[in-house]
Amino acid sequence: MGNFQTGIHRNNFNLLRLIFSIFVLITHAYVLTGNTEKEPLSVLTHGQINFSYIGLRGFFIISGFLIFQSFQRSTSAIDFLWKRVLRILPGLFTISVLTIFIFCPLISELSLVQYFSESKTYFAFFESMDLLFLKNNHSSVPGVFEKNICTSQINGSLWTISYEFLFYIGII
Repeated sequence: MGNFQTGIHRNNFNLLRLIFSIFVLITHAYVLTGNTEKEPLSVLTHGQINFSYIGLRGFFIISGFLIFQSFQRSTSAIDFLWKRVLRILPGLFTISVLTIFIFCPLISELSLVQYFSESKTYFAFFESMDLLFLKNNHSSVPGVFEKNICTSQINGSLWTISYEFLFYIGII
C-alpha cells in the first residue's frame, strides 16, 4: 500500500475523538429536544451515566496527553501559548462568523434589517470570541431559538473553550 501518509502520525486518536464526539452528539440530541431521560445509555444504566459522560472524559484524557506533548515540544511558555492561540482562534473565528452572521440571520424570526440592527447580534459575536472569561455564558442572538428548550444556546460547545485555555495556562 505504500506510505502515502508521510508526516502524519498513525494512531487512533482521530478515531477515538470521532467516537467521543458522536457520544456527545447523542446525548445533546436528547437534551436539546427535552428528552434527557430517554438517552439510551442513561436508560440502560438507570440514569447513572450517559454518552456525554464518557465522551467528555475521553476528550479530556486525549487532549491532556496531546497538549502536554505540545508543551514539551515548545521552546518557551510564550511559544506554547502562541501555538494554542493559533490552533483555537481561526476555528473559533470561523464558526462564530458563520453562526452569527450567516446561519442565524437565515433562521431568525426577525427580518435581516432588524437582526443586524440589534446590538445583541454583535455582542454575541464578541462574547463567542472570548477565550478567558466566557465561563458558561451562552451567546443568544435576536429571534433565534427563542422557543427552544435551551433558548440561549446558539453554539453550546463554546463554553469549553475558556476552560480549555485556562488549562493551557495551568500546564505552564
